[in-house]
Amino acid sequence: MRAGAGSARPAGTRRRAMKDDLMSPRTLERLCGDVSPTAEQRAAAAEWLGLLEAGKLAEERTNHPRFMRIILEGILGYGSDDIAYERGNVEFQYAPRGRTVACFEVKGTETADLFAPQHRAKKEHYTPIKQ
Repeated sequence: MRAGAGSARPAGTRRRAMKDDLMSPRTLERLCGDVSPTAEQRAAAAEWLGLLEAGKLAEERTNHPRFMRIILEGILGYGSDDIAYERGNVEFQYAPRGRTVACFEVKGTETADLFAPQHRAKKEHYTPIKQ
């Protein structure tokens, strides 16, 4: 059962207000409404969607290089020198001039519920979202 569809929640976790969205559509519109993707960004997005539709993003670790090249570099425009891999408790960090400003925990499409318990020893790793 997917989170938000009436499933029981572990103590200390919040119920999501939106069933399938990680961010509110209104917030996305406010923050990104005037963004116009470049041709390169559109091509990278099309490549990622093609991989998704072909079922080639199921495995997590084997797709880390693709995620870095297509999403972080191709769509977000981060330079490879500013991307740290497997530093600390996350897979990717965007760290221009050595200062971390964004963290990315990557999951394959086999992970159906990002709010499901992962049965990890550390509390901060309890669910993929907390990771």
